Amino acid sequence: ISDDGLQHYRLKRDVEIAVIDARRQFGNDLLLPAGPLREPASRLRTVDAAVVNGGEALKLPVSAFAMRLDGSEFRNLIDPSKRMPAARFGSMNLHAVAGIGDPERFFAHLRSLGLAFTPHAFADHHQFTASDLEFAGAGAVLMTEKDAIKCHYFAQDIWWALPVDARIDSALADLVIQKLNQKIGAFRGH
Repeated sequence: ISDDGLQHYRLKRDVEIAVIDARRQFGNDLLLPAGPLREPASRLRTVDAAVVNGGEALKLPVSAFAMRLDGSEFRNLIDPSKRMPAARFGSMNLHAVAGIGDPERFFAHLRSLGLAFTPHAFADHHQFTASDLEFAGAGAVLMTEKDAIKCHYFAQDIWWALPVDARIDSALADLVIQKLNQKIGAFRGH
């Protein structure tokens, strides 16, 4: 299983699944760095399925499955055994950081949990430094798990990550198993 493997054409694959951001969709239809796409939208005609992150399945030239990320309990970066529900952050001076493809998606999720915070968006794959996360008077700094991994070595006790679970239509798993069984059957037939 490979993440971000579609554009690596020499990588052998048995099943291809494209992920589409429901809010941004295809943006300006341009490839990186001029736009948000890693592949042209026409590439969807050659994949096995598409996952639409953050919304309902779109009308696409391939089977599409809706996915959403759920999470409401934060874990502390210094002591991951310390967990805290979103409601316990309510009265704190909160700062939220996100160095992901769509920081607003993380911020919107925090708002849906009833949190008020100062947002700090960084570029996707940002290499955080301790000074990036120094906010005067902060009661807590909230971040994605992806960002927390980069901040682990210089973490402070007021930094918290939000683990999330992907909720996706189980029909996608059925489709993948069907495709893999077809490949196995074809292999055994030789």
